[in-house]
Amino acid sequence: MTHETCFDELAAYGILIRAGAVIPSLSALRQRLASRITAFSQSLTEEHHDAEQSHSLCCLLRYFLDLQLQQHQQHCSVRKTRSGGEAQAPAGTDSRADISVVLQALLVCGDNTLFRYGYRLLCLLSVTENSDRAVTDAFLAEYRKRYFSLPGMTPHPVARTPGDSPEAGKPQICLITGPCAVQGFSQYDTTGSRDLSCHRVVVTDPQVLMERIRYFSEKHPQVAIQCLIPLTGDTFASDALLAAAFVHWRHSLLSAVKLPRIRCQLVVYARLSHRHPPGAPRDAAWVRTPPGTGSDSFSQWLTRLHQQLQNAARCGDSYATARACAAKPLSEWLTGGELNSALGGLFTDTPLQLTELLLADIRQGFPRHGGWSHWLAERYLLYPALSQAAPCLPLPPLLPVASEPPGEPFTASVSPRKRQRFVVPGLLLCLSLSATLLLSGSRPPLTGPPLMPSAVIAPLSLPDDGTGWFDPGSSTITGTRYQTLAALLPALRRTSQYPVLIVGYTDNTGTAAGNRYLSLRRAESVRDWLVANSEFPSSHFIVDGAGETRPITTNDSQQGRAGNRRIEIIPLYPHLFQVNKDYD
Repeated sequence: MTHETCFDELAAYGILIRAGAVIPSLSALRQRLASRITAFSQSLTEEHHDAEQSHSLCCLLRYFLDLQLQQHQQHCSVRKTRSGGEAQAPAGTDSRADISVVLQALLVCGDNTLFRYGYRLLCLLSVTENSDRAVTDAFLAEYRKRYFSLPGMTPHPVARTPGDSPEAGKPQICLITGPCAVQGFSQYDTTGSRDLSCHRVVVTDPQVLMERIRYFSEKHPQVAIQCLIPLTGDTFASDALLAAAFVHWRHSLLSAVKLPRIRCQLVVYARLSHRHPPGAPRDAAWVRTPPGTGSDSFSQWLTRLHQQLQNAARCGDSYATARACAAKPLSEWLTGGELNSALGGLFTDTPLQLTELLLADIRQGFPRHGGWSHWLAERYLLYPALSQAAPCLPLPPLLPVASEPPGEPFTASVSPRKRQRFVVPGLLLCLSLSATLLLSGSRPPLTGPPLMPSAVIAPLSLPDDGTGWFDPGSSTITGTRYQTLAALLPALRRTSQYPVLIVGYTDNTGTAAGNRYLSLRRAESVRDWLVANSEFPSSHFIVDGAGETRPITTNDSQQGRAGNRRIEIIPLYPHLFQVNKDYD
């Protein structure tokens, strides 16, 4: 791990803790932070940075993290006292060296790499309440003078933030749509309004979306159509379910015939900051990408979003620096796994054309932990802060009206098998399964409304020859089980138009977090074998790991533990899923 990676991760820890993160185990988190600081120091030593100056930087880093933990504990103690519980003493600090001495040493150090790290930490401290605020503010002005004199540190232009109105004239309609549009947007729906100058309609079903697009494009050609697709990471209980929902929308929209290309905004909603600058919008701080080339992949869009975050931080805005640090885990989550592939396919294989990617740093979190939160907990040992009620999610302004004439109707360039039209109202994939598999482990109790409605799922029958699928601690399939997988291929081919969910499991040995990771690796091993031995692409399979949850037999014997080290293969037949009309 490079020192830059270590620093980015540690800075993200500090901002997330200060934003009110839920910490399941303070001792485990302290151990993680200590190990990362040690790795950071060792990486600096390996690159031959000055030992004394590196020590000063590590002291400042410890001070920053200890301060966030101390304030977090104080806040928890106040809340516990107000609720009638026993208050706990604040967490002690590991390093309280004279902060002014440390800051002065980094200000005059000859190593620009160490100085840049020191400057970023000082920016983060400037947006944090601390007893040394007068000292840090005084040093910040001196640091900025040197920082902007360094090569390549000229502030970069930052794309405009929402607030400008689109060009007047042509009436517009915005279809707020996608699997995450089921919550937080009903107040914007203007269905029934006769004013088409700025019309918004919430559409939570892909078939209805195609009907709406076809209706407006044929009956009201003077109206400019665009889509806004929200992405809220905690709407679904797991990453796999969120990715599967977008895969379903992609499969459904593949059946679109002679629909025009529709420009889309993808808005990622997350609470990243605990404070916003004076005069900032009350609902959210926005980061938006510059326009794309029209053929950019979703990964390229994410790269540009990351660059915009960095550009804003280089302008000397301490709040933007904190936001860029907190967005680092979010970028990792969006870049890796099935979600990236699912979103990429949605915008390349369907009439939906990604025109703008935005990040909304909202001021209020969500009332329930879902896929994004559990991903964060597994990798960072903390959960995002919860809110008492679901937030009212803000909307960016509409896209400017396109000046060019509409292009040729969209025609999906995919195989006939992938054109198979799904007839379900929405992919609410194995939702009772998700609630059982992913929320019944060792996670903190959750409050708030249900994530999504329930459905009944039936895995394929897998013969049990008594040998077990995996050896203890291994994700390698045992020899005889390859024959079991080979025997399943004909059944999978008969329903090749439907995606397949693969869920891995473990016995109860080891830690819960380690078991969830191992179970995911086991599901990936099965997927990789099926892809290598069939005509199915990797995108046909959705993998998930449920760890030690839902054992099918006791773990008290070697044979029982072997039986629980298993996988489930679940074809996602659309007729199994029904929309809960009472769910909003």
